[in-house]
Amino acid sequence: MTQGVVMKSLHVAFAAAALFAAGSALADPPAHAGPPAHAKAYGHHKGEKLSHDHWGERVDYREHHLSPPPSGHEWRRVDNDYVLISVNTGLISSVISIGN
Repeated sequence: MTQGVVMKSLHVAFAAAALFAAGSALADPPAHAGPPAHAKAYGHHKGEKLSHDHWGERVDYREHHLSPPPSGHEWRRVDNDYVLISVNTGLISSVISIGN
């Protein structure tokens, strides 16, 4: 092989390696990586289960301009969030942050 062909082959190999590395960096994080970086450090998340002693105070959805809760759900103020929670399971269906 000539030197030009060898150099071109090396460039192609380096370019392929760079593209592979870039694609790996953009891939989804592993399941054990925790919440995404844009998620609140503190707060509540849809699908989270709250124990009854952490439910906070019940709020009037009309007074706070929230959507009417579906049957079996209640709006609660928990820390700096309004959470829509299932009365039966304690699972959060929706979260609205109200700030600090």
